[in-house]
Amino acid sequence: MNQTHTIRAVGLSLVVILLISLLSACVNGPDKPIVSDTEESAVVTAPDSNAAPPESAETESARLTGDGASARKIFGDDDLPEDQMLYADQVGFRLETDKGVRVQVMDISTLESRLKELEPLPRTRYFEDLLSEDYRLLFSVFDLALELGSVKFCFPTRSLRARDVSEIVEMLNATYPLYDARPRFSVTKDLTDASGEAYRFLTVYLTNCNTEKLQKHHLAVEACRVILRTMPGSYTEDPEEYPLALYSIVVNSVEYESHFDEESNERCPLYNAIVEKHAGPYGISAWFYTIMNLAGYDCLQVSGTTYGGTEENPHAIYTFYWNIAKLGDAYYVFDPTLDNWNSERGYLFFYGLSEEKANERFRRTIDPFFADIVPPCPENLPQDKAPVAPEIGGGTNLSYKTGAHLCLSL
Repeated sequence: MNQTHTIRAVGLSLVVILLISLLSACVNGPDKPIVSDTEESAVVTAPDSNAAPPESAETESARLTGDGASARKIFGDDDLPEDQMLYADQVGFRLETDKGVRVQVMDISTLESRLKELEPLPRTRYFEDLLSEDYRLLFSVFDLALELGSVKFCFPTRSLRARDVSEIVEMLNATYPLYDARPRFSVTKDLTDASGEAYRFLTVYLTNCNTEKLQKHHLAVEACRVILRTMPGSYTEDPEEYPLALYSIVVNSVEYESHFDEESNERCPLYNAIVEKHAGPYGISAWFYTIMNLAGYDCLQVSGTTYGGTEENPHAIYTFYWNIAKLGDAYYVFDPTLDNWNSERGYLFFYGLSEEKANERFRRTIDPFFADIVPPCPENLPQDKAPVAPEIGGGTNLSYKTGAHLCLSL
């Protein structure tokens, strides 16, 4: 592909754009809805332009005919006023501000409109299509919580119970690559809504997570957006070249370190992979997951175990991560970590494989949660659709000779 001059210009523009984005984010943090600290009330107010329309007397009356729960009891936080209530048509987000702990309450009916005003973190829609309405509400609440910087939030549910918690944890971990931010849950006693139907509030708390980590995650996602915005049209307009180019960027732009995800003080592998350029299997597969979903492809990050090791420990078992993505009408296995390992060979060995072929080339066992829910991958991409990686970005060849640092030369 003879695009040297265009590509070099693109690469230079990309570096400048990302530097500006990084500087802005470091000074101001990612764009977030404004949280008011001027009021002494426990309610956090949204900006006027985003404010929900005033409640009608009829809506307020309907709420009062059903049972609500106090924010203090829902969140288990004595710093919240006991008289602040949440009802069956509301969700709540616990936020920490300069004035202390506050709770922002929103009507469920306004969630989708609020999300459309923002730029939520990219995620697969595959699981959502398989789940009940309560699960879909959970995903919307989670999306908005991450935009608000809330690590503790609640929503009403009529069907989810304590027995569902383990599945919810797996679902959220598979949908939001926030390594080590494992959600914990608490559930209120049964309440009654305005129609007499029973419901509960389910509270989600992200452990090992804070505002700084969420900011880094947002910054990494913005770097992915910059990559996509500045890619030459010859890639973005070609349905075969586009995913191949994205895969090649991920494979070649990071230095593999097997335990970097676990040992990193930041514990934000997506940021480490894209900005720090060091990552283990989690960070590398999280990058492919993120950039593919941003580009409009449905991509999953899955986990499992792999076997083997050093001569001293040949029977070691390791936690491992890889991807399943949809190209056209079929799903395929992608393993950017293993292609990163094999980068000197100059060929993509794990791009668009069947599950059988992927396991032949590298033995692995998928975790039980995924085994029953992920789409089957029975076919391989034809070999002529998985060639040596193309050239892209500042004249750098992504065929593993020099590696790529597209937009990441900070």
